[in-house]
Amino acid sequence: MRNFRTYTKIGAGITLFLCIVAFSTQEWSIQLRNLKTSGLPTGYNELFAASGECANCHNSQVSPEGKSIALANDWRSTMMANAARDPLWRAKVSVELKENPDFTAVIEQKCTSCHAPGGNFNAVHLGQGYTFEKMDSDIIGLDGVQCTVCHQITLASMGQFSGHLDIGENKTIWGPFTNPFGMPMTNFTGYTPEYSAHIKSSQLCGSCHTLLTQAILKDGSLSETFFVEQSIYHEWLNSSYPEEGKSCQFCHVPRIDGPVKISDRPPALAGRDEFGQHHFVGANLFMNMVFSNHSAELGINANATQLDSTKNRMTRMLQDNSLQIQLEELSRDSQKLRVMLNLQNISGHKLPSGFPSRRMWVEFLAVDATGDTLMHSGAPKPNNQFEGDNEVYQPHYQLISESNQVQIYEMIMGDEDGEMTTELLRAVNPLKDNRIPPRGFSNQHLSYDTVRIVGQADLDANFNRDEGIQGSGSDQLTYEVSVKSGSGAVKITAKVYYQTISEEWLQDIFDSGTEESVDFKAMYDYSNPEPTIMAESSLISQTTQTGDLISREAILLFPNPTDGVLNIRNLEPIASTIVLYTMKGKMVLSVENVIDNIQLDLRREGLNNGVYLLVIQHDNKSYFEKIILN
Repeated sequence: MRNFRTYTKIGAGITLFLCIVAFSTQEWSIQLRNLKTSGLPTGYNELFAASGECANCHNSQVSPEGKSIALANDWRSTMMANAARDPLWRAKVSVELKENPDFTAVIEQKCTSCHAPGGNFNAVHLGQGYTFEKMDSDIIGLDGVQCTVCHQITLASMGQFSGHLDIGENKTIWGPFTNPFGMPMTNFTGYTPEYSAHIKSSQLCGSCHTLLTQAILKDGSLSETFFVEQSIYHEWLNSSYPEEGKSCQFCHVPRIDGPVKISDRPPALAGRDEFGQHHFVGANLFMNMVFSNHSAELGINANATQLDSTKNRMTRMLQDNSLQIQLEELSRDSQKLRVMLNLQNISGHKLPSGFPSRRMWVEFLAVDATGDTLMHSGAPKPNNQFEGDNEVYQPHYQLISESNQVQIYEMIMGDEDGEMTTELLRAVNPLKDNRIPPRGFSNQHLSYDTVRIVGQADLDANFNRDEGIQGSGSDQLTYEVSVKSGSGAVKITAKVYYQTISEEWLQDIFDSGTEESVDFKAMYDYSNPEPTIMAESSLISQTTQTGDLISREAILLFPNPTDGVLNIRNLEPIASTIVLYTMKGKMVLSVENVIDNIQLDLRREGLNNGVYLLVIQHDNKSYFEKIILN
């Protein structure tokens, strides 16, 4: 029989082995945790967990096709994740604080409720105030609009706006899936997942994305009325989207067909259908560029690939899911060419929407066959400006007949004297709001007082109306172009640009001289963000006039109609340029320095059946012919 000492040695050996295993498992767990969180903050306060704690289990999702759709990785490069680090927001608030020092505590408390809610509401829970100084040393405050904030907003909080949130205090995490397997989350984090449909409600987003503010008047008092700084939820509510079952999350948290495992614990967890991808993209490509260029300086917890993914999603949102435009020729005589531009909002809220510095404008260009510019409204200028962007704002137009008239879709804030202002805490009433409403928008809706059309657009029979009936979600704008003898065919091009912040807003920030505005100006100058083209359309206006046209008798063009091969004969012995356009004005073929004869193979150029416009130009003269491809 072994003695006590022998058993002691064996016991010590087992104990040592178990300690080594335990240490190795703990070390592996820490390494795995660091790998999954990849720089996201970890830790807890009384109400919230930092995003890294959630990423520990919720950052390994893959689509049924095997593509990574990791929750934390998709979220971390968005404006939501970086709301507290946004240098434009910080600069703008610093200007408001400089102008209104007596309201510092109120401003900081209100602004951080939506931009740093994890820190703000925890401080409120503890009976404390919350300042920018506290936020800058608070990892959960700097975590932005993060997981445990949105998923702890209670059902009772729905319908409260302006950052007035009811946050649960029993660590219940509301999710979109019934019968959650909650034990791992409860054991690892102390939070318990439960199902509630309100997590997919637009009202949840409206908690912050409808913001009403009071103006600080010249006598130092607060206005009795509220200014609607933004009202994205109520714009959505006053649209056809609710009836169609399309919430905010329908576009901004797009769902995919499952099954998708929403957590990696336990390993045998079943997949769920209709998984919501945490893309949270809007239109702010400008700030994505700043984040990318200054990620280390700003402390952005996302890498270049993740930021680029968010950039691509924003671009698709702006260019594919926001606006459609179409040019249409109305009439032409010897003096005037009249063209209508139809702009159709295909989003679920106004375009543009959100913070009042955002705007869209139309660049309209008319060029005749000789190359002369007949009209250029909204022509781009250096430093991301455009002709006609004056200190005095442009009105809403129904008809534009001069190049210095520019259609700008925007909200202009007015102070208590009715003067234009870019200072939010001076804003009393909008002076102009011609942002294009969504489909179904009506001035009879209960929310209309919050989302009014203001200014000349309210009198425009073609604004949000189709044959006099409200709710088209569109605007029809007429351009009247002066033509001259010999103008020939006129190429019309329209482009709609989106811009996060205008030059006037920028200048008011830069002129303030605050530390935050100086920092932001340096980032802005380095990035030099160009406006984004949202949509474009073009057409060719033809004419029966003959002045300065190439003689039609000399040129042979056959066969027409053609099944693909087109012969052109008897061109003058001068180098000609041959261009083929669709009837909407898109150039699909261009051949330069053609002399005498040429044969074109339209099928080889990838052209489909249809009608095209052939333009032959040389020596400042032009020849036009419709080509039918069968």
